Amino acid sequence: MSTTCMTNKTRKPEIKEGQLIEVVARDFGLNIRDVKSVQKGDSSRVFSAVSDGGEVFIRINRDREAYPTEIAGINLLRQSGIHCPEVLGYRENSAIGYPAMIERAVDGVLLDRFYDAVDNVDEAKINRIARNVGATLKKINDVVTNGYGWPILIEGKLVGKYESWASFWRSNDNLYYRTPDYLAQHKLVPKETITRIIEANDEIGEETVSSHFLHNDLHDGHVYIKDEAVLGVIDLGAIMFGDPRFDIAYLLYFTPPKYRQAFIEGYGSLASDPMINKYMLLIAARKIEYRHEGGFKDRLPDAFTGLEDALKNLSEC
Repeated sequence: MSTTCMTNKTRKPEIKEGQLIEVVARDFGLNIRDVKSVQKGDSSRVFSAVSDGGEVFIRINRDREAYPTEIAGINLLRQSGIHCPEVLGYRENSAIGYPAMIERAVDGVLLDRFYDAVDNVDEAKINRIARNVGATLKKINDVVTNGYGWPILIEGKLVGKYESWASFWRSNDNLYYRTPDYLAQHKLVPKETITRIIEANDEIGEETVSSHFLHNDLHDGHVYIKDEAVLGVIDLGAIMFGDPRFDIAYLLYFTPPKYRQAFIEGYGSLASDPMINKYMLLIAARKIEYRHEGGFKDRLPDAFTGLEDALKNLSEC
């Protein structure tokens, strides 16, 4: 899960790789080997392993509501023809002591392999991939949903907790709305920048939009590519319902500038909406807050550069 998505922090579960082999066999009836830890989130762990049917991912989370919601979101997207990982099993009360889910690995390679490439770069190919990524996000955002903000399961259906995007955006559930206070308290950016962030937040908080499915954490580390096609979208643990322009801004923020136009062409006209620059400003500001609060000092310069770029884009629109 990304460092800037809307999540609350809790202590990550602790478990050793060797424990998983016995637990997965007992709880899921699956024999695995070559277990490796691949991700440590704020409240979760992800392991890769090899089973008789191929590579799988074992995901563990302290939040007992996270996986049922995510699985429902995966099923909703799969029903809409969007490629997501197949869920092989889920246990709320696993022998690990935490909720656990097993997914089949997606074929292909991550999008960041193309965006971060420095040798023998085929710009035309990467632009075609960026267009396909834009078209894929459009399909995700085209899924119409009920309610806004964080979805909850009601009688087996996902429903957003808020009656409007504006009420969600101004709520305590939205970490972006509180970011200016943190930046001001720690004197991380100039006062005039704080003012622009507050103005963008307030303007978004007045928006009236229809409710659509938002991945809310889609970046180049969550998209699998094969032969230029998008083969799968992963990590739906932060899904939200609301304004598609937030999702567009989030993925654009993590897209190298030279490939952004191709992404916009693949998505369509909404990806050129001026409000997207305001969302990007808030995403950049939240990234600074997260990295400063988390002590990731070596990654702060990149976050400040992202904020400068967002301010520049906002001034030019």
